[in-house]
Amino acid sequence: MMAAEESIEWQGFIDGTGTDERVFGEDRFLQAVLNSQSLKVASVSLDNIVAAVCDHLAVKERDLLSVQRTRRNARARALIAYRAMESGVATLTEVAQRFGRDDTTLSKSIRHYFRVSLGCSTISQ
Repeated sequence: MMAAEESIEWQGFIDGTGTDERVFGEDRFLQAVLNSQSLKVASVSLDNIVAAVCDHLAVKERDLLSVQRTRRNARARALIAYRAMESGVATLTEVAQRFGRDDTTLSKSIRHYFRVSLGCSTISQ
């Protein structure tokens, strides 16, 4: 199906002139769901993740960019990388580049963080 055709079908579904066999329910139910404020998806960005982790761990983003190798900074970078990858916001390489780190080192840091946090001696690669 072409993008223009998809757009027309989607618009028809939104304004009520089209149909979609994948959706079940009466028209009132569908309208209530489509108009629901609870369906608003919060956009997550790498900046949001960095800000949240820095706030949670009481570190400054500029400290994460420094050459310091403190545990707190390493932990913050690992947590940011993990959250970014899990949410699909950024790849490990992108996070590593943002903080001027090697992606392999950051990957090891993530594994170390979870090994320590979970009290495990082994963690799946």
